Amino acid sequence: MGRIGWLTAAVLVLAAATVRADEVQRALDLWEDGRHAEARAIWQTRAAGGEAAATFNLGILADSGATGDPPDPLAARELYLAAAEAGHVPAAFNLGLMLITGEGGLADPMAGLDWLRRAAGAGDILAQMKLGDLLAEGEGVPADPAEAARWYEAAAEARYAPAQFAIGMLYARGHGVEMDLDAANLWFEKADQTQMMSGDIAYCTPESAALLERCRRITPQR
Repeated sequence: MGRIGWLTAAVLVLAAATVRADEVQRALDLWEDGRHAEARAIWQTRAAGGEAAATFNLGILADSGATGDPPDPLAARELYLAAAEAGHVPAAFNLGLMLITGEGGLADPMAGLDWLRRAAGAGDILAQMKLGDLLAEGEGVPADPAEAARWYEAAAEARYAPAQFAIGMLYARGHGVEMDLDAANLWFEKADQTQMMSGDIAYCTPESAALLERCRRITPQR
């Protein structure tokens, strides 16, 4: 391919990326305006083309019943699975939670842990925090305080205040780690209490400490 051919190809790639960005933003704008059926139409087209984020967003619609239909956790779980298998991290998080709690008609806590570990291993702070919570005391899964400490610390190192407080508590108790009051106090000092007490989930950021699972479950992603 000559220089002109490469330039033409580059222009076409950029044009396609611009169209995608415009469609993604339009779907999100429609969602924000409450025009969920129109947003769904865009996501259905993009999901048919193999876009994992669009498949995840269809899962959100099925999960929440936002289009006026009753929530369909079984359909949501299947959509999350398809997106997660394509590498979509929020979908892996949602799927893991559903398998642990049994939503969608199938309880498989160990498979749920595996999906949460995938999300956490990809750097998802919420998944790291949730794994810590589940494994620290064995909430529906076998307890593993040492693994819980590792995930809490990963999120804490990313400056996530609830995890900083949680790993501090483990050091203070000697639970999953050797008791170390100096380390506990260090993490307590780092924890931002304002961040921990925030009830604002409007933007679904990791800093929104309240209702994180619900926030992730009902909010479309790019």
